[in-house]
Amino acid sequence: MGSLQLWHLVVVAVVVGGLESLFEPALQASLPTLAGDVQTLQATNGLMDVTRRLARAIGPSLAGLLSTLLPLTHFFTLDAISFVISAVAVFSLGRRFAWKPARSRGVVRGVGGVLAEIAGAMRLVRAHRPLLWALVSNGIINIVWGMAFTIGAALLADLVLGGNVGAYGLIVGAYGVGNVFSNLVIGSLTIHRRVMTIFVGKLILGAGFLILAFAPTLWVAMLGSALASVGGRMGDIIMLTMIQTDLPADQIGKIYSLRMILASAGGALGLLLAVPLFNYLSVPIGITLCALIMAAIGVAGLLRFGFTEEATPNSRTNRSNSHQGPRHTQYESPNLDDRLAH
Repeated sequence: MGSLQLWHLVVVAVVVGGLESLFEPALQASLPTLAGDVQTLQATNGLMDVTRRLARAIGPSLAGLLSTLLPLTHFFTLDAISFVISAVAVFSLGRRFAWKPARSRGVVRGVGGVLAEIAGAMRLVRAHRPLLWALVSNGIINIVWGMAFTIGAALLADLVLGGNVGAYGLIVGAYGVGNVFSNLVIGSLTIHRRVMTIFVGKLILGAGFLILAFAPTLWVAMLGSALASVGGRMGDIIMLTMIQTDLPADQIGKIYSLRMILASAGGALGLLLAVPLFNYLSVPIGITLCALIMAAIGVAGLLRFGFTEEATPNSRTNRSNSHQGPRHTQYESPNLDDRLAH
């Protein structure tokens, strides 16, 4: 409109960020119904992450071209139009889509209902031990990842490898390429040992950062970065599929929101802790310490749950109602539903 002020941007950022915190959990809770079966769901999770990362890579590259055709302010116009297109795509599902899951009677509303919902979700997570371990370990991983990659990789490129912002860009780019590759591969595989895959992924993540820490050249650093990204996606895709298939449909969004909170808080804390870490330790040693923590989490998870996890065939589903999608009950305690009802 030609009258943009700073406070306008602040309001828009708050509104968009707040609505995204509603959209993302709702999206993840809807995917089981849309996918129909566990294998398709796993592939969908991988493919959606690929499209998101490709969009983030292609978008900035289009900025230069669009700037010759449009005024800068109309970048926001294009963004607004994209949201409208997205909304039309969602509404085009029509009556074929279950817009909300069946809920039990006696739901408490208001603040008390919100607190009861949070408490119920927390009990659900505690009853699912592998998921609890995966969520907590993911929060810890985000702390050390923020230190080792967001800050450590930049310092490594500048101070150790003698590069510039271009070297850092190549390291980040290698991580992105590894993410896309691993999403496509992992999304297409049938994973029977889900918990083992999550924690083996932590070991690979740590190994990648160890290579990055002691990389003698930029190319070796890029290799370590790509390997780390593969390990990270092994855990993320399987954990997301576990949330979508092992939990009731009306709990998926809440557990995914918890995952978002742990990831965001972990990432922010990691950036804060990076300051004293790299003040007192050299860059390679600091990244090595983070890598060892990642690997230790993987070892702890494997020791806790072992390598003899019961296989999870795709046919083992329990649709408690037509709106819930696939739901495995392998790790749920026998009296879980009774305890949640109380």
